[in-house]
Amino acid sequence: MAEPHRTAEHGGDSSPSGEPRVDIEGEAASLRARLQVLELQASRLRDLSDGTPVPMWATDARGRLEFVNRAYREFFGVGEDELRSGDWRILVHPDDVAAYNAAFTRALEDRSPFHATARVRMASGEWRCIESVGAPRYSASGEYVGMAGSSPDVTDRVAALQELRASEHRYRHLVEYTSDLVFHVGLRRPLPLTLPPDQQVEWVFREGYFVAVNDSFARAYGYEHANELEGRPLTDVVPRSPLNLAFERTVVANGHRIFDAVTEEVDRHGGRKLLLNSMVGRIEDGHVLDYVGTSRDVTEQHRIERDRVFLDNLSRAYAPLASAETIADLSSKAIREHFGVTRVNFSDVDLANRIVTVFAGEREAGLKDDHIAHPLEAYLSSSMIEDLAAGRPVAVNGVATDARLGDRAAAYAQWNIGSLLLAPHRTDGRWSFMVALHRPEPYAWRVEELDLLREVVGRVHLRIERARAEEALRDSEARLQLAMIAGRAGTWDLDLVTGHNIWSESLFLLMGCEPTPGGRASQDLWQSAVLPEDLPYVLETWRRAEHGRTLFRTEHRVRHGSTGGIAWLRAAGRFFYDDDGRAIRFVGVALDVTDEKRAEEARRQIEARYRTLAANLPGGAAFVVDRDLRFQLVAGEVLATMGMALQQFEGRTVFEALPPEQAEFHAANYRRALAGQPFETEHESNGRYFVARGVPLHGERGEIEGVLAVSFDITARRRAEEALQEADRRKDEFLAMLAHELRNPLAPIRNAAALIRYAAPGNPVLDSARGIIERQLGHLVRLVDDLLDVSRVSRGKITLQCGAVDLGLVARQALETARPQIEAKGHRLEFDAPATPVRVEGDFTRLVQVVGNLLTNAVKFTDPGGVIALSIDRSAATGEARIRIRDNGRGIEPASLPNLFDLFYQAERSLQRAEGGLGIGLSLVRSLVEMHGGRVEARSEGLGHGSEFIVWLPELREGDEPTAGARASIEKAAPRLRVLVVDDNRDVADSCAMLLRVEGHEVEVCYDGADGVRLALERRPDVVLLDLGLPTVDGYSACREMRRGGLDRACIVAVTGYGREEDRLRSLEAGFDSHEIKPMDLSVLRRLMRRCAGVAARGAGGTPTLPGTG
Repeated sequence: MAEPHRTAEHGGDSSPSGEPRVDIEGEAASLRARLQVLELQASRLRDLSDGTPVPMWATDARGRLEFVNRAYREFFGVGEDELRSGDWRILVHPDDVAAYNAAFTRALEDRSPFHATARVRMASGEWRCIESVGAPRYSASGEYVGMAGSSPDVTDRVAALQELRASEHRYRHLVEYTSDLVFHVGLRRPLPLTLPPDQQVEWVFREGYFVAVNDSFARAYGYEHANELEGRPLTDVVPRSPLNLAFERTVVANGHRIFDAVTEEVDRHGGRKLLLNSMVGRIEDGHVLDYVGTSRDVTEQHRIERDRVFLDNLSRAYAPLASAETIADLSSKAIREHFGVTRVNFSDVDLANRIVTVFAGEREAGLKDDHIAHPLEAYLSSSMIEDLAAGRPVAVNGVATDARLGDRAAAYAQWNIGSLLLAPHRTDGRWSFMVALHRPEPYAWRVEELDLLREVVGRVHLRIERARAEEALRDSEARLQLAMIAGRAGTWDLDLVTGHNIWSESLFLLMGCEPTPGGRASQDLWQSAVLPEDLPYVLETWRRAEHGRTLFRTEHRVRHGSTGGIAWLRAAGRFFYDDDGRAIRFVGVALDVTDEKRAEEARRQIEARYRTLAANLPGGAAFVVDRDLRFQLVAGEVLATMGMALQQFEGRTVFEALPPEQAEFHAANYRRALAGQPFETEHESNGRYFVARGVPLHGERGEIEGVLAVSFDITARRRAEEALQEADRRKDEFLAMLAHELRNPLAPIRNAAALIRYAAPGNPVLDSARGIIERQLGHLVRLVDDLLDVSRVSRGKITLQCGAVDLGLVARQALETARPQIEAKGHRLEFDAPATPVRVEGDFTRLVQVVGNLLTNAVKFTDPGGVIALSIDRSAATGEARIRIRDNGRGIEPASLPNLFDLFYQAERSLQRAEGGLGIGLSLVRSLVEMHGGRVEARSEGLGHGSEFIVWLPELREGDEPTAGARASIEKAAPRLRVLVVDDNRDVADSCAMLLRVEGHEVEVCYDGADGVRLALERRPDVVLLDLGLPTVDGYSACREMRRGGLDRACIVAVTGYGREEDRLRSLEAGFDSHEIKPMDLSVLRRLMRRCAGVAARGAGGTPTLPGTG
């Protein structure tokens, strides 16, 4: 039998085979003990992991969760059993699964730590981002048994990181695509702030380098990409020029920061430019670490400003010059200095004969080239000639390399010309003038230089041609001297700048004076010769012609210096103006028309005698008719004109003597007289007109026995009345047309006065002259307005816009209008109005006009330092409101008071009547007051006792509300607009365009309707200022064509001298947005541009009327 088995407790005997026996129970006990230790350690680890806020986990080899801590369970919001039921990676977002699994697989294959970020789904359905970090676990035999790790929530961190990256992207995008130059300059060694300023400047240039720049910065310095500059020393790019050194000194002085400072830079190709810089240094612990900043290229702005100053200075320099040669010399020198060239030539071109003549020039050494003629082909190729003839500039950047020159290059080289620029000018479409610029070296001419030279060429040529014309005129006058002596004509030439007055010899003879050496004559000599009663008319005609830029024409009398006799002269003259619009010369001719005037006077006397004889010839017929309507007596020479004979009346009844239609007419009149009623009727007979008057004939007992009738031929009177009516109609049309024609010259005068303010601010002489122009222009505008209003009133064309009006507001508005005149004469103004408004029913604007005219009248006829009183009150007795204007001026003769308000009446207020006037203002006042149902009267105790004008108007009932008066509007500057000005009056168009350009608008000008339509449809301007009376196509038709051509969004304004209501209506019907009257004040023009800007911004279809106009 086998030996019983023994345990290790029995001494550990060997097995039957001789091997030691195993102590199973001991091993089991040992395992149990170790298991308890492990369980204790696991419990402690579990407690430790549950106290950790980071989700922790462990998986088995199949990826199933074996362990999760409390943070894990709370994070996912599920129980541990649910998590262990499947592969936990099913919670990963589908878009992140592939990357997550790849990271997991890579960790297993490489036996490396596992790291992945993914979005996972919570129990609530929300997606959160976790960052999982773990390590694979292996058995003692190296077998993979699972993965353990943690997965903290990094959602907020990832979002912040994404926002940071987006912000960096936006910043980089902004820096890369901005037109500004952005730079970051580092210092290889921090700059100690304790160094002296000059050493700090040198430190920056020595230690500075580019950390980063944007592409705009790189391109500005001639590089393609920003990375070409990164890391490069500062001095490789930024020159140590005086301007840059001064800039850096300012940076240091300002605490290493600066804003909007200009530096001069040179790019890698040698191109110079000006930059506007802002830069800030970063300072820590008393050291500058680096700089960041931006720059903007202002080279073009500086060039434009420099060119503008050059053109302005050139225009001002022309003012005192009259010689074409002097103008050319001054211009060539100025051009050479501004363009930095060594040579400038002015040439006349005869294209027909292929000749170019250099008539003026300026070289660097001061030598001049003039009057040198060359064949065109000697120095210009056919293609160059073709371009110049077409008005295109020609630029040769290098004489030696330009193929167009061919063999001609040698000639240019001989003249030391390395590059040249040629700018032509065409007159009437034909090349006539050229300016040439020369440099000794090759040079790349810039587009802006070509554009500036074209502008200069136009101005220079215009001024030279004007001077040549004036010189030719003077030569022509000399040749006319002999002819004028023979024809009893004389000329004058007055220099308005120097006051020198040159008479022809024949003019001295006409005036009866001894000719002087050189023909010098004083103004006193001329004025003393004109009869005193004709002198005011001549001087006023002079003033109007000068300011209106029209011909001077007069017929006046002079006293012959040697015989003392009276002679008649017919004079005509023309004014000449400089570039600033100032009259500088007055040239004219005078003819002796004494014999012609005597012959006219003789004819007038003979005609007067004929009229008197004709007026006193018998021209009537008498008829006596009994109660049976039978003619008893017929007499008179007018019967023949009635187509009747004496024999057909006597003894016959009316019905027997006259045709049926005439018989019935006269019988009715006779019956009326037989009934005791006198009659007076008009009738037509045989193509003539007659008036018949009849009265009853009474017998001895008072009974009516018959009719006495007389008939007079009134054909002449009737036709005269029709002629008078026609003349009155034509007079009204003439007044309206006169107002229109007067407004045309007023517009450029007003524009020119406004431009003086811009052109020469602070010049006391020009300010004084401008003040005179503006005051006199305002006076003339008021006269024209009054003249037009008189015409409207007489034709019943004024319609009152009535409402409840406060007379206090009316008075204050009128005072504001008249205040400059009152202050100019130093008057003291007294104004009194009751606290309670005095209200009337009326047109606010017209009532302001009434009070304004009366105030102007008081100012005019009150000596300086006088007193003018304006008061408003009411009469309780009559229920009328009253406006009173009193002055202590010259007064009015009592005999003049009854006629004072008649049209064209002139009261004699003084012997000289220095103030003058048309005699229409007070007539207009009476008409407007009467249209309001009121009355006006004038009072004065005589000359030297002042005067008082009283306006009575019906006062409104209590409770009526007054309309608001005129209120000042705040003018906002209009944005920049594209404006087209169309006017056949070049002075009006050009001055208006200049004024608009000064205001900042882009302006084009043309002078007839057809060109206006073409330009408007090509350029599509925002605003069109369009005259109505245009050649080729009138303004109304032009507006319609513009609208039909699609110019719906433009603001089209009629600018005209026609101001009648029917003119405004016709403008609106034609499609205009507004109807404005010449001349427009600058403030009116500004408001118009502002309103036009509003219309353009709305872009509405159709043609709406601008608010407040039309």
